[in-house]
Amino acid sequence: MNIAYVCVSHKPISIETTGGIETFTIYLLNALINLGHNVTLFAAKETDLTAFSPKLKFVPIFSLADLGKKESENLESKEFTLNYAFFQYAGVAKVLIEKETFDIIHYSCAQWYAPFLLSDGKTKTLTTIHVNNLRPSAISYLFNNFPNNYIANISDSSSMSFQSYPKRKTVYNGIDLEYFPYHNSPDDYYAWLGRIAPVKGLKEALQAAKIADVSLQASGPLDFMEYYNKDVKPLLDAKRKLIRPLNFREKGMFLGKAKAVLMPVNWEEPFGLVAIEAMACGTPVIAFARGGLKETVVDGKTGYLVNSVEEMAEKIKQIDKIDRKKCREHVEKNFSSQVMAEKYAEYYQEIQKIS
Repeated sequence: MNIAYVCVSHKPISIETTGGIETFTIYLLNALINLGHNVTLFAAKETDLTAFSPKLKFVPIFSLADLGKKESENLESKEFTLNYAFFQYAGVAKVLIEKETFDIIHYSCAQWYAPFLLSDGKTKTLTTIHVNNLRPSAISYLFNNFPNNYIANISDSSSMSFQSYPKRKTVYNGIDLEYFPYHNSPDDYYAWLGRIAPVKGLKEALQAAKIADVSLQASGPLDFMEYYNKDVKPLLDAKRKLIRPLNFREKGMFLGKAKAVLMPVNWEEPFGLVAIEAMACGTPVIAFARGGLKETVVDGKTGYLVNSVEEMAEKIKQIDKIDRKKCREHVEKNFSSQVMAEKYAEYYQEIQKIS
């Protein structure tokens, strides 16, 4: 198939980028190319092409430097200017795409509704939605006015917020297993990895580790200073530490050498990429039973699903009951980038056949 893929993001597409959309793009496009498909990426000029197969075709549609200028302009707000820029650049991609013949146009961007509003009503498009729907009233409008647009949700949990939109399918995220080698013998620490923000639950992870009296190492970008100072910093001590942010290669080692990864998320996590990255390394995951984590973590087999800090502390003490090889096998079977690409290719073909 000849696939046009549009990724409009305020971050560069690089293996070192912390954003999930950017790493998703790398994993998916490389796997699609390995399956024999022709892929053209429309994205920022600053995209790191060394992260992709040399067979990838690349069309730059904007520069992050220009986007930065738009952010600094004193218009309505940063959100307004970002949204305006996303629409502008997605529109540029649309014009360029129309000059060629593609079997499918696949969009991946935080502003998931942009492809709908740019649709000409004729070209079939697929948009991967990486977030939960926060605008239920918009779904019926989009469905009634843009009938050739299809969506892919990254979990059944995320799909529930799009129930009124029938042209949807769940396609789970996948990862390149080469970046996450298996570790059979962990060190004596538990891990937490993510943005230091209330929804990611670092406070709860520290509390559970303290109750269980185990070592916890946490790493991630500091997004909310007030949250850190008020809720996180008072819980840090000699056994429970916040280490520096890790690069991509270090992340795999950090997850792989942990006894388990703690994910006490405080929202309906659409997917939770860290969970499958950890399990790929053989590391079990102890998570709050919320959102997509209920679909990636197999309770009692690849980790534990819990509902409170106290229950998480109890399961920490039982972590040696989990077979690390089963964690790796679970990801190999269900969440590799190859499996993800095969599912998307099947979806592309289904969409093509619909008259």
